[in-house]
Amino acid sequence: EIERILMDRAIEPLFQPVASLTTGRLIGYEGLARFPDAPGRPPSTWFAQANACGLGPELEAAAIRAALEPIGRPPGTHLAVNVSPSALSTDAVRSVLPADLSDLIIELTEHEVYVGDRLLANSLADLRERGARIAIDDAGAGYAGLKQVMWVRPDIVKLDLELTRAIHSDPVRMALVESLVRFARRVGATVCAEGIENHDDIEVLANLDVPWGQGYAIGRPAPPWSPVSPPAAATCRDALAKALVSTPGGETPTISAGDGRLEHLSARLANARSRSDLHSALDLIAGELHADKVALSQWHPDMTAVETLAESGDQPDQEYFSIEEYPTTGRVLERQEAAQVMIGDTRADRAEVELLFSMGYRSLLMVPVVHRGESLGIVEAMSHEERPWTRTEINRARIIANQLASVIQSFFRVPDPERFV
Repeated sequence: EIERILMDRAIEPLFQPVASLTTGRLIGYEGLARFPDAPGRPPSTWFAQANACGLGPELEAAAIRAALEPIGRPPGTHLAVNVSPSALSTDAVRSVLPADLSDLIIELTEHEVYVGDRLLANSLADLRERGARIAIDDAGAGYAGLKQVMWVRPDIVKLDLELTRAIHSDPVRMALVESLVRFARRVGATVCAEGIENHDDIEVLANLDVPWGQGYAIGRPAPPWSPVSPPAAATCRDALAKALVSTPGGETPTISAGDGRLEHLSARLANARSRSDLHSALDLIAGELHADKVALSQWHPDMTAVETLAESGDQPDQEYFSIEEYPTTGRVLERQEAAQVMIGDTRADRAEVELLFSMGYRSLLMVPVVHRGESLGIVEAMSHEERPWTRTEINRARIIANQLASVIQSFFRVPDPERFV
C-alpha cells in the first residue's frame, strides 16, 4: 500500500492558514498530507504504517514534495512542513528540500526523544544556514517538553491543542500558556497556538500575547491558498481595539497578558478622586501582592514619625509611629530600600516583630514611596503566613509605590505656600 502511494504520488496536500492573533492578517500556512484513496484512515495511521515497514522517510519526503509543488502562495507568507526527527537527516527527505529555505518552517513532529542526537543537530544547523526556521510541534504534550525545547532552541513553539482547546473557560490553561509565552519571548521564539476552534479562544489567546494561531475557527485545511476567516480576523482586530482602551473604572481583568492586571491597577490609582477610590485600590494591591493587608503611610520628617493614611479592608484610626522606635522602617525611608520582616527571623528588628505579631501577621514587606528623590511614605504588605516575599512581589510593590507618590501628594500633603510665592 505504501509503495503504491509513493509510485502514484497519491497524496493530496491541504493547507491550513496561520494568522497573526494581533492583527488577524494571514502570515503563513501549514502543509498537511491527506490520502484520498482511503478517506476513512487518518494520516497518522499511514505514517505509522510506513515506519513499521521501513518506508517512513520516503512517505514523509513524498508529503513534503506534494506540499512544495503548488504555486501562487501569497507573497510574504511562510510554509510549514512536518518532519519527524528521525527522518530529517535521511537522503529521502534532504533530496526534496530546496536549497533556499528562507520562507520554510520545519516542524519537528513525533513523540520521540532526540535530545543530544548529533546527526540531528548537524541537520538543524544546516537547515538554519539555508534560511529555514525550526518549530517544535505539540509543545506541552508528549515528549515535546522542556528538554527538547532547550536543546533544539526552536524559532517557533507550537502549543498542543490540549492547551488551547476551550482555554477561555480554564484559568489553569491560561496560566500555563502565559508562562510559555513569557519563556518564548525571553529566548527569542514565537508561539503559535494550534487547534483554535472558537472565537472566545481567539480573544483569550490574543490577550495572553500569543502571536500566531491556527485552527478551524481561523481556517480549515483546504486546497491552496485559502484566506483567514473574516470573522476570525475581525475578532483579532476587536481584541486589540479593546486592549488599547483604558478602562480604569471597569472590573479587574481576569486574563493577564503580561502586566495587564498591574496596568489596570495603575490606571485605578491614576484616576483616584476620593479616599473611597484609594481604599478600593488598596484592596486590589493586596490581591496583586498576595497579601492579607496593605497599608499606606506618610512620612513626617519633622516629627520623625510615619502616619497611617489608609489600609485595605477596615479603615484605621489615625496612627503615628516613631521611626526611632522602629529602626527598620527608618532605614526603608532614609535609604529608599525595600525590607522584609518575618517573626521567626532572629535577625529581624524586635520592635517590628512585636508590632507585627500584635496585629496578627507573621511577615511584612515594606517599600518606600519616592518622588523626585524624596521619600514621601511607605507601603506595607502583610501576610498571616510566615514567608519570604518573592522577587515578583517585591518588584510589583515598587512599581505600585511609584504610583502612590502622586496619591499622597494629591490627598494628604498640604502645599507649602512659600513654594508658590
